[in-house]
Amino acid sequence: MREKIILQDFTVLLVCTSQKWSTVERRVLFDSTFLRNIGCNPIIFCQKGSQLDKAAESEDIPRFYIKKKKLDFYLGIQFLFELRSLIQEKRFDIVHCYTLSSAWVTSFILQWDQKIPFFFTLNQNVNSFYQNLFAKWLLRRVDYIFTLSDEIKEFVEETFPVHSRKIVTLGGGLEVLKKAARKEEVQTLGCIINDLNELKRLRYVIRTFRVLKKSHADTLGALELNIFLGPRIYQKDRFKKFLTEFDYEFYEGDIFLLSLEEKSYLLKNLDVFWGTAFDEPLNDYEIVCIMNEIPVLFPRTSMRQNLLFRLPWVGESYYQGDIREAKTKLEKIINNYNVYRSSLADSSEKIQQYHGLDYYAEQLQRFYEKAFSKRRIAADK
Repeated sequence: MREKIILQDFTVLLVCTSQKWSTVERRVLFDSTFLRNIGCNPIIFCQKGSQLDKAAESEDIPRFYIKKKKLDFYLGIQFLFELRSLIQEKRFDIVHCYTLSSAWVTSFILQWDQKIPFFFTLNQNVNSFYQNLFAKWLLRRVDYIFTLSDEIKEFVEETFPVHSRKIVTLGGGLEVLKKAARKEEVQTLGCIINDLNELKRLRYVIRTFRVLKKSHADTLGALELNIFLGPRIYQKDRFKKFLTEFDYEFYEGDIFLLSLEEKSYLLKNLDVFWGTAFDEPLNDYEIVCIMNEIPVLFPRTSMRQNLLFRLPWVGESYYQGDIREAKTKLEKIINNYNVYRSSLADSSEKIQQYHGLDYYAEQLQRFYEKAFSKRRIAADK
């Protein structure tokens, strides 16, 4: 009979090489705090000065730092040796990666240490198919690949040579905002700008907003746009340059700039959320909004299209940089607002169960324990 494994006192190494502040980096922070709360000792291996580093510091999560600032095509030989030396110290019970580049390196290192369970959370766009023998050899070392939705799981099955039983959907692991009073018409649009790529797209958001209001001056004259600025953008020089360029857009008093860290509670007051994270297959703030019954204008990706097919009338999607399409989709949501809100209300319980905190935490702990038990039994033989 297999002995039940309890995660308390386990030391878990969470590896994230990214300098961005997107959904997957926020997952690292959530997983770390969750593991600490159940008695584990999480340690993050990240880049010094990154937003993840700063956020982990505020939560008192210990970190090791990657000396090489940018991983090149060869994945950074220095990074490989740094990670190998950490793992060879035999102090980690579990290793969990959050970027594809670090997962390849870690899988290679762990080929010579079969005792440590190895996990990989994937939430990034992958533009290649990894069906070669070397990729298959590396992925055999992965115990489980975690995804945030069934749509991403299907993508992983098509892209990587890994058995479907190793791919597990954890959901978003998100907390539902306290709902604002339901409105009968759209008054406030909102978007989040978390990195420089999204900042470049903000100009299209503002232009679309202006075109939309001009086309419906009689009915949408009071429409407002709230722009929430993430910590990597707020007070940055490039954003100040953007403000100088678009200064005239703020004269009409219907566009407001807000700090996401300080004003995130205002997200619940939005009537429509306008996604700009084209670089991710799925964004956690988009899921938070549909959990809170707020229609979403999604950036168009194949996985978001599958989501809209599975959950119709929770939002629409638009092509990057296409002002005309974004305007048309916003008009559709505004003109059928009650239909979208009713559909979201009907799907709310299902979405909350699937993407809620409890389900995510339960699944994460379950598969950690399962993989550790399996590898320990194999090592004892």
